Amino acid sequence: MQRLPQKISNKAVYLLPILQPIQKQSHSPANSVTFFETLEKTNSIVNNLKSQIKTGNKELLQYTSKLEVIQSLNDKIIRNIDILNQNGHLLRLRWIQFELQ
Repeated sequence: MQRLPQKISNKAVYLLPILQPIQKQSHSPANSVTFFETLEKTNSIVNNLKSQIKTGNKELLQYTSKLEVIQSLNDKIIRNIDILNQNGHLLRLRWIQFELQ
C-alpha cells in the first residue's frame, strides 16, 4: 500500500473512495459507476439477501451478522456524506487524490 503524506489525516483517507469513481470494464465516462451508486447497489443486494434469509434460506443464515455490518457501514458513510454536504465541508477534495499520486 502506498504511504500517505503526514499532513493527510486518517479521517481524510476514508473519503478517498468518494472521490475516485469505481470503473467498469471500459474507461469511458458513460460506463463509470459513482460511489453513491455503488452504496445504493450494495444496500439493495444486502436487503435482498436479508429477505432471502427471512424466507428460510438457511445457507445464507451464517452471513446475517456480516450483512448487518455491511449495511451499517453503508448507512454511516451515507449519513456522514450528507452531514458534510449540509455543512459545506465537502470541498472538492481532489487535492487528497493528487497528494496520493
